Amino acid sequence: MRYHLYINDIIAPWALSAAYVENALQSALADGEPSDELSVYINSLGGDVAEALKIREVLRQSPVPCRAYIFGLTASAATVIATGCTAGVCVSQFALMLIHCSSVDYSAIGGFNEQRLQELAAEINVQADALRKIDNLLASIYAARQSNAERDADFYLEQMRREEWLTADAAVKLGLADSLIEADADYKTPCPADCSAARLLQVSALGLPLTAEMAEKINGLVKPAEDNRDTIDTIDTIDTIDTISLEQELAALRQESETLRQENATLRQESETLRQESETLRQESETLRQAAMLPAEETFAVIEAPAATADNKFVRAQAAYETFKHLL
Repeated sequence: MRYHLYINDIIAPWALSAAYVENALQSALADGEPSDELSVYINSLGGDVAEALKIREVLRQSPVPCRAYIFGLTASAATVIATGCTAGVCVSQFALMLIHCSSVDYSAIGGFNEQRLQELAAEINVQADALRKIDNLLASIYAARQSNAERDADFYLEQMRREEWLTADAAVKLGLADSLIEADADYKTPCPADCSAARLLQVSALGLPLTAEMAEKINGLVKPAEDNRDTIDTIDTIDTIDTISLEQELAALRQESETLRQENATLRQESETLRQESETLRQESETLRQAAMLPAEETFAVIEAPAATADNKFVRAQAAYETFKHLL
């Protein structure tokens, strides 16, 4: 049994990371049987150098030997990962590889006086020194491969400075790969013929070569148009039923919304009535309060009693008493 790992995305902690590769490797080894080899299929333009170095070390520490298969455009940090495959590196005749010097994003905005320019120059020198160390490290990694014993780090550093795409033949000649994948007969199937349909489609999408048996299985995943007619009719019927059901639910929601609107209008009207009644009670209360606070002579003036004359003072006082006795 052989295990398979795909490096086909941006290499970064938030994308294809060392943690992902390690978990995938451990999961494959735990679920399967002892294997004689791990096949690593690489088709990536690279990414973060630090993450690539971590992935390289994960492959180097694998309990089973790792062999890399290079396809498409493989460049930058992805080529560093390939060096972690100690069983060898195979490159497709239709692939291109690129190794180059490391780089860092750097920007400076604003006005600069002499002192700030000197500080900026010092910062740039620090960055340049760090990049030189990284470049020397990467060149040493390329040179450390067994097939490159006759070439030193300076040789690969010069190749990195050229930053040119290498054909499969050139990659083998420079020692970045060990052998060519010239035809399907020279290529080991990336997954067994009885693997899942999802894995077959993944392999096909990557542009990897397929055996005749695997291609036939993929073709069998798509039914002819006449075989799909019943399925299409069933789907249309379900869509029609779903549409009617949605229209009925929409009408019910509209009716419920109208009922709520009417109830809201009724509540507003009742609230206005209560507000008016409350205002009337407030006015009556204010009238009684003011009447209770008036002097005696003014109180007699506001009640309906006989006219104040010298002959009916007693009657007027008695009428006032009868009017206000309930307040005592």
